[in-house]
Amino acid sequence: MDGKKLEERRELLQALPCVVFCHEDMDFVSGSHERRRWFFDQTQSLYDPVYLDDLRRFRRVLKSRNTVLREIKTAQRNYREASALLDALDPQLAEYGLRLMEKRRKATAHFSGVFAPIYNEVAGIDGISVSYEPSWRFTGEHIPGEKRETDEAQGITVSGPHRDRYQFRRTGREFAASASTGQRRLLALLLRTAQIRCFSDYTGKTPLLLLDDVLLELDGEKRRRFLEVMPDYQQAFFTFLPDEPFQGYRKTNTLVYHVSGGVVSA
Repeated sequence: MDGKKLEERRELLQALPCVVFCHEDMDFVSGSHERRRWFFDQTQSLYDPVYLDDLRRFRRVLKSRNTVLREIKTAQRNYREASALLDALDPQLAEYGLRLMEKRRKATAHFSGVFAPIYNEVAGIDGISVSYEPSWRFTGEHIPGEKRETDEAQGITVSGPHRDRYQFRRTGREFAASASTGQRRLLALLLRTAQIRCFSDYTGKTPLLLLDDVLLELDGEKRRRFLEVMPDYQQAFFTFLPDEPFQGYRKTNTLVYHVSGGVVSA
């Protein structure tokens, strides 16, 4: 950028914030808790570079701690020496972990408040919320060493922000598990929509959008509603299959390109 090589991810995020809609986003709804954490970590990292730094620090300490725990389990290191290392790592893990937890709690509350009305407007289903369920209890007195015996026996850190969970709920029950395929698909699409709105709320900026053939499984009415709730953006690139009625989505300044046999034409 301006002749300088970008070395840090945060520089790229600040220079060219981008949100991608793709079929793999269904993993955030129907996939593992790890994939949901990944999405919400990404959402916060888009607008909070300090959160990204804390996440990196936590992961570095966690990696070091897990290495020591594995060495204890496999008797590769003197126990007294290993225990001293854990005594030094545990306060760091708690410090960075509690920072992440507090930011996740606040960010989830804001995200849920943005997401719920969008989903209701497009899907016609109210009462949807996003809940954050931390692995540690919310207290500054928490010490990871409370479960050290279990950690040592398993050779891994069994609790912490790396085990936090996010749930989609309606009337107190997990929604994604009972939702139809169409409802889950729409859930995934609107998670990205809420991600964009949260980014703009916190930064005052608009991102670049890339939408990779994600409207295919929506009926005509839901497609119309989805496009109506699309937040402001710098530019948006859509890909469609040949039989998609994309002409109905274009605006006065929309450019349409066709790809055939690897050749792009206007």
